[in-house]
Amino acid sequence: EWVLILPSGHRLAGRGALAFADTLDEHWISLNAGAAMLQAQQQAAMAAGRSFKLRMQVRSFDAVGHMVASGLGIAALPKGAALPIVRAMKLQWRLLSDAWATRQLQVAIRPDADATVVALRDFLLPTSQTAKSDRARYK
Repeated sequence: EWVLILPSGHRLAGRGALAFADTLDEHWISLNAGAAMLQAQQQAAMAAGRSFKLRMQVRSFDAVGHMVASGLGIAALPKGAALPIVRAMKLQWRLLSDAWATRQLQVAIRPDADATVVALRDFLLPTSQTAKSDRARYK
């Protein structure tokens, strides 16, 4: 899931998910050109008939957090990467409610994968997904 990160006390801070279109009056901090999230944001803004106010592009999630903490704009990051930054920099966050902001990562292995590959898959995936993939594998 992608989350919106905001400076402490920002007007969009609150509970619950927020639609991306409701953020388009804000200045944005994003990763460098070519980043999948930047492309998704630009496409979503175009679909809403609005412009995407990109103020600054940086090279890392940590740099995004520093720019947001400095009050230069808001940003969207993967939740797993965002939450440690939010805690460390005393930022706030909200889920984005748009379907494109929910990512589903999948790991595929061959039916005849060796034990090392299976162990890596089991390490990367939550237990519930591993069990589901094993059931599908042996049908």
